[in-house]
Amino acid sequence: FSLWTFAFAWLIFSLCNLYYVKLALERPMLSDSPFLVYQWFDRVQRGCYRIGMFAYAVLLLQFLGFRRVISAELQEFISVSSLNVLALASYFGVLGRDLVTVCAERISNSLGYVRYEVPPVNLCALCGKELEPSGLYEPIPETQGEVFKLDC
Repeated sequence: FSLWTFAFAWLIFSLCNLYYVKLALERPMLSDSPFLVYQWFDRVQRGCYRIGMFAYAVLLLQFLGFRRVISAELQEFISVSSLNVLALASYFGVLGRDLVTVCAERISNSLGYVRYEVPPVNLCALCGKELEPSGLYEPIPETQGEVFKLDC
């Protein structure tokens, strides 16, 4: 890969992240912003992990002797490409992880969790209203405790 390929990928990645960082820094925050931000960064992390694992598997197959079935020119291209893809996946994965840490801190600060030593249990983090017990759903098996229906 060339420098221009990396620069183009970095520019696209940065522009996409800029939108979600803007969502995390907005005041007042929209009610679906935390979900959108976490969903984006989760997809980035999972995508980088999968791409990195694929590149690692290709390299591993090359080292284990599967290079005998392909031509020499293709061997070199596959080796160099998989190393570059592995490095880029690691870079963008770490960059995404660091950005989500900054966004999560800003979101929690804007929601007011820094004022409490222990986060309040029956207080909506988005609007600050008390949660009503009448708005309970059936407990979801994967969660601990009840799931509240938010009126905001």
